[in-house]
Amino acid sequence: TEPAPEKIGFDAAVEFAPNWTRLGERILNLAESGGQDHLIDPDVSVYDYEQVIAEMLLKPAPAYKLFRGIFPTWDNSARRKNGPLAVINSTPAKYAFWLGQMLRQAQQIPNAEERLIFVNAWNEWGEGCHLEPDREHGLGYLEATRDALALSHFYAAEEVPNREVIGLAVAASASTSALLLNVYARLGRLATKNNALARELANVYNSRSWKITGPLRHL
Repeated sequence: TEPAPEKIGFDAAVEFAPNWTRLGERILNLAESGGQDHLIDPDVSVYDYEQVIAEMLLKPAPAYKLFRGIFPTWDNSARRKNGPLAVINSTPAKYAFWLGQMLRQAQQIPNAEERLIFVNAWNEWGEGCHLEPDREHGLGYLEATRDALALSHFYAAEEVPNREVIGLAVAASASTSALLLNVYARLGRLATKNNALARELANVYNSRSWKITGPLRHL
């Protein structure tokens, strides 16, 4: 267990993501996570991004002050010749879903100056962990960060209740939710000139049916 920060001379702790104790079930064959039937080298630890999201969102809050962490992707095989660890099946849409939920948690903190989330990382290329553009996703993770921030106030009153619903919502976010996040970000800029549109968007995106049952309609 991790010591409380005040016992070692600190006021708070920052959560490192990925948290090695909250990764979910280790994948032994890529078919277990939607890939081809391929056994994974036993020296390589592989986990699924959706499972990591569920484990992290359901992690009990500690008694001390903790600033939560999140990561877009992870693969440290470039740095670790022996015993590397990779988290597969990450997408900008799944990351946006996770970040949105983390923002919801942060908004529960009474002191606005302490509503902080630490993203690992901006450009940790040696561990496949970066927000910077790459050939596979382009600006995807930067745009996902922008879109999640644009929707952050709609997460303030809702909580995804369990691992099963998280899995459904994350899966749906890979398609429809990603599109709607981008649509909302664009409409939000127009809504500054149209209060009626702003209220209409708020009613839709703040509804419990959209956040919980909505994803089920797109599976």
